[in-house]
Amino acid sequence: MKFWFVAAKHNGRIVGLKRSFIRWTSTTNCKSTSEDSGQVHKTRNVGIMAHIDAGKTTTTERMLYYAGRISSPGEVHHGDTVTDFLPQERERGITIQSAVVGFDWKDSHVNLIDTPGHVDFTFEVERSLRVVDSAVAILDASAGVEAQTLTVWRQASAYNLPKLIFLNKMDKSSASHHMCLKSIQSKLKSTPFLLQSPLYHNERGTGSGSGLKGLVDLISLKRMIFSQTSKGAKFSIDDVSQDKSLMKQHCELVEHLADLDLVLAEIVIESATIEEITHETIQSAVKRIVMSNNGIPVLLGSSYKNIGVQPLMDAILTYLPSPLEFNSNDPVVTAYGTELCSFAFKTIHDRQMGPLTFVRNFSGSLSSGQKIYNVTRSKFEKVHKTYLPFADEFKEVSKLNVGEVGVVSGLKETVTADTLTSSGAVVAIAQKKLSKRLGSEDQRQVKPCLSGVNIPEPVFFCSVESASLAFRLESPERTRNCIGVSSARRSESSCPY
Repeated sequence: MKFWFVAAKHNGRIVGLKRSFIRWTSTTNCKSTSEDSGQVHKTRNVGIMAHIDAGKTTTTERMLYYAGRISSPGEVHHGDTVTDFLPQERERGITIQSAVVGFDWKDSHVNLIDTPGHVDFTFEVERSLRVVDSAVAILDASAGVEAQTLTVWRQASAYNLPKLIFLNKMDKSSASHHMCLKSIQSKLKSTPFLLQSPLYHNERGTGSGSGLKGLVDLISLKRMIFSQTSKGAKFSIDDVSQDKSLMKQHCELVEHLADLDLVLAEIVIESATIEEITHETIQSAVKRIVMSNNGIPVLLGSSYKNIGVQPLMDAILTYLPSPLEFNSNDPVVTAYGTELCSFAFKTIHDRQMGPLTFVRNFSGSLSSGQKIYNVTRSKFEKVHKTYLPFADEFKEVSKLNVGEVGVVSGLKETVTADTLTSSGAVVAIAQKKLSKRLGSEDQRQVKPCLSGVNIPEPVFFCSVESASLAFRLESPERTRNCIGVSSARRSESSCPY
């Protein structure tokens, strides 16, 4: 037998990854995050993407802290963050694998996937972006668009994801939001528009740098000063609509948005003054621009200094789409209607629990003990248990509802990029609907499977041979586990495994 596997490189060297211990929590009366389809519009599935060291994990940590999921925010350099739980991640201070966390913010629920920023782990970004409905790109405000920023931006654009940008590290002396806006426009070929203005302890005119203390929302014209004694959890809000300089920026923003949105343009023409246009009207225009990818809203802050994270969380709810809004035009999801349509985007193997499959429910619900049908492989399987992930912790729930990202155990044949549904009869109905929509005369040529993920070329190849006959007898099962864990593999073998 001969098998090829992908290995990662770090600083030019091949490194191996140890498996971390998974902490399990079980709650008998634990409810899923969205009890019915009426709550789906209050759900957001978001991917955090950026160049390495831009502050993805630090931003995620602050979100969890302000949402009340953790009692104190961890730090990457201390090795105590929630989403970087692998020993190698904490030792090197980088994100190696994507991690899923969920939290409630105001009246909504956010499923957030923190992705790696290193180029060698770009497949983790690829499969994570496949299952989210939107993305937040984080930029180092002193560097602008960097090499890996271009890569993850292309990945998100390939899935047509609505996006917004957070300029992090605005407290640095070399930070410049003016430079970043030009960088976004020239390198990402996008039209950015700034929704906030920075506030410093000292007046700086058009300059920038250290001394960041707060922000001004250019839509509502509210000034926010963040308290460092409460780690940014508390902040004061003041009205600054009488400030002529800020009002000028407000009017310029509305005029810019009117160039990108026809509905707002008509409202501006019919209004006597721009000042009388309501904040809700402007926010609706921003969301339409985001959904159509005509422009990119840009927010400011410093996650490490606890400034601007809560407005970013508000922007996720206000401007980014719910699962129903983003997937309403997907022909495959539409073909399944209210029936189960789930996508397996990641598989890990635990010695005690066996294979654990990360799934995203695009429609329908997935329950513990349910018998399901793997559309991609034309095989039936049975779900053992369903969980909601929180980094390396898994909370047992009775079922996963539409729009949720969860984990199921017991699937032995399912691997990355497989489509799951409830039965073969559902597949036949979906196949008929999809054929009609696509105008295909031969229904058998249409398979109602969700599009997979693009697998990058491996950077390293190796062959695995058994040390003895005793190990060889166990090798097919072990090989099945290895191949099932990573879809980024190529194999040359006559073995059916």
